[in-house]
Amino acid sequence: MPKRKKQRRQASPCARAMEDYERALQALEVGDETAALQSLNRADASLRSAPRDDVQRDLVAEVALARGALLEVDDPAEARRAYERSFASDGNAAAALRSARLAWKGAATPHAADACEPLLERARRAAADDADARGDVAELLGRFLAERGRVGEVGELAELGYDRTFSEKALRGTLRETPGATGPARLYDDALPAKALRALRRALRPSARYWRETGYGSPAVGFFSFTHRLDAMTGSVLDTVLGAIWRASGARDAKFVEWWAHTRRKGDGHALHYDSVPGLTKGSAPRHPLASTVTFLEASVGGPTLVFDQTVGNKVATRAWLAAAKPNRLLVFGGALLHGVLPGNGEGRRTTFMANFWASDPRAGDASDREATRGTNILYPPPDCTWPADFSEPVGRVEIGGAGVNAPAVPLTDVVTRLDGREAGPGDLLTDGTFFDCLETLGCEARVAAGGADDGSETLEAAEWASEDARDGRQNPLIGERTGTCPTQSLEDVYGADALARREQHDRDLPTVTVDSDSSDDEAKMDASWGRNGGTSDQVMARDWTDEDDETPPYKAKRSIREAATRARARRRRRN
Repeated sequence: MPKRKKQRRQASPCARAMEDYERALQALEVGDETAALQSLNRADASLRSAPRDDVQRDLVAEVALARGALLEVDDPAEARRAYERSFASDGNAAAALRSARLAWKGAATPHAADACEPLLERARRAAADDADARGDVAELLGRFLAERGRVGEVGELAELGYDRTFSEKALRGTLRETPGATGPARLYDDALPAKALRALRRALRPSARYWRETGYGSPAVGFFSFTHRLDAMTGSVLDTVLGAIWRASGARDAKFVEWWAHTRRKGDGHALHYDSVPGLTKGSAPRHPLASTVTFLEASVGGPTLVFDQTVGNKVATRAWLAAAKPNRLLVFGGALLHGVLPGNGEGRRTTFMANFWASDPRAGDASDREATRGTNILYPPPDCTWPADFSEPVGRVEIGGAGVNAPAVPLTDVVTRLDGREAGPGDLLTDGTFFDCLETLGCEARVAAGGADDGSETLEAAEWASEDARDGRQNPLIGERTGTCPTQSLEDVYGADALARREQHDRDLPTVTVDSDSSDDEAKMDASWGRNGGTSDQVMARDWTDEDDETPPYKAKRSIREAATRARARRRRRN
């Protein structure tokens, strides 16, 4: 009799789901979000056919939570369904928190935002016995109620050590302004000529290659900026605009300019921070730009930028100045000053172009990868990228319009309030007791879907661009513009051999940081590696959420996956 072949035992749905879940974790570790989401989708499908027992419920909670974290930007509706599935499975606080936050973030009207309060209270109840989640929920609920003048109802904030936060006036956009007040901030309206403004907006439109190729908005990508030598500028729209802003800034002694951009659909604010890089020697003070600037390209959403007179040296804020978001407005202020962005409402998009002017190379002591295509102070143009060609259009001479006016002042007591109801006087706004970190609790939602705009604006603008091209005498699109193809010109074609030669020479001459790599002073090592933030960790806050690699906010996918994996493994150990 022929031997019967052994039938291979099929893995159970839960076992298959666990294998795919582990693959997702591995993919995320190397930054492959697409592969991670594919594995999580397979795990989710397997769990839907698995018997409903404790193991299945635990896995559903973890897998759905991780899926939601990866889907938030590109498919927020599906992300909310994933969070609700996770919460329904085991009532975990993390899923309740993320679902409430995403509902608030997606609220299109004030009434819809108000309706999110029950979801936040549900998260509060779910977090009652979860110390870590309790703090996260308290901060989100505190932010929500602060906008409604009810922050005192969140007693957990005092338990967390907070004593001050932004006032209802600041969060509601009703601050008292004193126009023309003498101060360190100036405003220029109708700053850029029409042709230069159109070209820069086009290069930073929602579906621009700049956002896609740099990975802007991805949880795996941190803050990045680009540096130019001011004596190696070209005739491109980017360089001519930077040159015009430099002349308006008054930073005559600057030798370098650093720039970056942000785009968002919601006015979630930006945490208070300094613009700085580490000092050149161990223990030296952080270096600041001579001048910091913000150019509002699109500004239909979001609150004003606030500038305070607090510095790393004085650590006391006594006064504040306000720059409301307005299209084609330029803000110039002292590069050492504390600043941030208040949250705000509106519909549309907020795209800002930042440029800082430095007396010496901001990369010195930063030790950034000289071959990197993104990072802090990458020398422009970065290698192996096509997006710089979109900034190469010549637009002729550019000057900032007008002489500018002083930014209006606002009383510090209007901006800051104490949780106990007393008036907040002058003081350090970066202590552990200031409840300002919550400004970005709602998260970054800048990433666009592959292949086009995420908000319909591309279709609306296409005819307008064609009209502009004809009016400007441009018969064909820019290199790679709206054609879906990469440019055929080399960087030398676009920027010229002389400019690239100066770039290479500067790379060779770049000094290095003098912090001893063998030192046992862990804080000095950490501060030297921070790059953007400079100073010690208790002096300078991160410029952006991703500056601290292991401390990204809880809504970011990387930490969400890691937390989910930790909880799942702990549960399995308890069961075994």
